[in-house]
Amino acid sequence: MDTYDRIAQLMIQHGERAADLAKATGISTGLLSQWKARMQRPSLEKLTLVAEHYGVTVDALQGKAAPQPDITFDDFTYALHNETQELTEENKQKLLEMARFFKAQQKKQADQ
Repeated sequence: MDTYDRIAQLMIQHGERAADLAKATGISTGLLSQWKARMQRPSLEKLTLVAEHYGVTVDALQGKAAPQPDITFDDFTYALHNETQELTEENKQKLLEMARFFKAQQKKQADQ
């Protein structure tokens, strides 16, 4: 697994596409495509942007760091956590109410 493969894995884990990563980091989608095609290697500067975006180290992106333990909750929960970090407390409460509503609906359907 090379550096781009690790970046691609992080994109999948975070529910992002190359366009999302490009927008968040300022790295062009064209450059990401070149990394993917192995036409160009990421610079330290660009790797630092990617690492900061995903909350990992540059060493981890380069495969030099010890592997991180697997997350202990499902990918949906992880993605939801990532997407809700910047929400206001009011919006977090609304989202929680919606989740409870869907859970109650599923229970009603299962009981029928």
